[in-house]
Amino acid sequence: MFPNILGHTTHKDAETGVEYLLISVVESLLGGQCNPEIRMLGCSVLAPRCEGNKVLRPCRSSCEAVHKKCSHAFDRIEMAWPYFLDCDRFFVSEQEGCYDPLDGLKEQEDEAAQAMEVPEPEQAAEPIQFTYHSNSQMIGILKKTEDRCSEISRTYTIGRSTEGRELLVIEFSNSPGEHQLLKPEMKFIGNMHGNEALGGQLLIYLAQYLCSEYLQGNDHIQTLINNTRIHILPSMNPDGYEVATSGVAPETYAVMKWIRSIPFVLSASFHVGNLMVSYPYDLSKHPQGENMFSPTPDDKDFNYLHTNCFEVTVGLGCDKFPPEEELFKRNHTNVFCSCPAENGDYWRLLTPGIHIVTASASGYTRATKKVHLPALMPTAGRVDFVLHKASPDSDLQEGENIFSSMSTYERFDPYKQYTQYTMMADLNQQREERAEKPWWWNYFVSIGGPAPTWLLKRN
Repeated sequence: MFPNILGHTTHKDAETGVEYLLISVVESLLGGQCNPEIRMLGCSVLAPRCEGNKVLRPCRSSCEAVHKKCSHAFDRIEMAWPYFLDCDRFFVSEQEGCYDPLDGLKEQEDEAAQAMEVPEPEQAAEPIQFTYHSNSQMIGILKKTEDRCSEISRTYTIGRSTEGRELLVIEFSNSPGEHQLLKPEMKFIGNMHGNEALGGQLLIYLAQYLCSEYLQGNDHIQTLINNTRIHILPSMNPDGYEVATSGVAPETYAVMKWIRSIPFVLSASFHVGNLMVSYPYDLSKHPQGENMFSPTPDDKDFNYLHTNCFEVTVGLGCDKFPPEEELFKRNHTNVFCSCPAENGDYWRLLTPGIHIVTASASGYTRATKKVHLPALMPTAGRVDFVLHKASPDSDLQEGENIFSSMSTYERFDPYKQYTQYTMMADLNQQREERAEKPWWWNYFVSIGGPAPTWLLKRN
């Protein structure tokens, strides 16, 4: 029934709010903790139950129980307890007539525990911290993951880099360390180029996610690990752009030997570059002809020609070191970008579900829409945007006037070092401002609208 307890007048208003976005991703933010309690509690406020054209408020006792159980999980990620889950403000007592939004949850948990023959999942691990990790920190995380999921994971080394750093791999399988007939082997490789950090970080998160979700009873992840052997090498090039003095670099030889030693069937290598996925010997725009195969074999070509493995190269975008607060957004499946054609049409393959799409152009205001894609769509969907001319920014205009008045000075500054210096100063200031916010902040402000400062903890 609308308006709801928060004052949203329509279902669309509720779905486009930060409150709805938060309960949609809270499971990932909290590392699987307090799910589905937080989601059910939030839904009781955003979409309350009604009887006889009267809104029923959820019980305060249920809210207080969840707050006691889950407030520490929000503290760990430096997020304030959501305002719309304020037990005194939006929940009422039993005497006032309320309903328990968690009704039936405990019974379901008890029945599931009795039906399961395996031990109950262990206590949830620390939530994934979306920050950059050094090589030693990465090794520590992989070792901890191996210890936590010792029944389904194993770490092993395939060699060392030019400077002697360990090339550590973690594998996931219900038979770690053993190749089983007809069980497909898959590998993921990150950080092939030393300054392309994003791919390696995503693979570290993937290893933690696979371990955590398997222990939490995720059917999809358990099926994947029980029927596949997955190898993850987060960093193929820990030494960065250091070039071997002669011959093949030790890292390259180690990976070639690794590829030949295990019968991989699928592989993905993560790079920085255009958002794309390329396959072995893709057709290139070669001057000798349109049908000329790529003349420069690479890692995926070695996989394809010398083994049974089909490898694709995944381009993650042109930002080699995105800010840490964007790592959660980059890891989230709904994040993507698309470059339109000359006439404004654009195309993007997306999985079924809810996606937030933003269109922007220089000199125009930004437009954002929430798109729901149903499963098994018979035809391609279409989402149109109308962008309006942006009003002149008075501050920006003043800045432009200042620099235009310096035209007579340009002959003394032919390389525009002054302009570059001021731009770098502005960039450093922006980075300092971003550094004050938690790693998850940028994800919630990216949808536009007022900044949700109520998510920030007050000192």
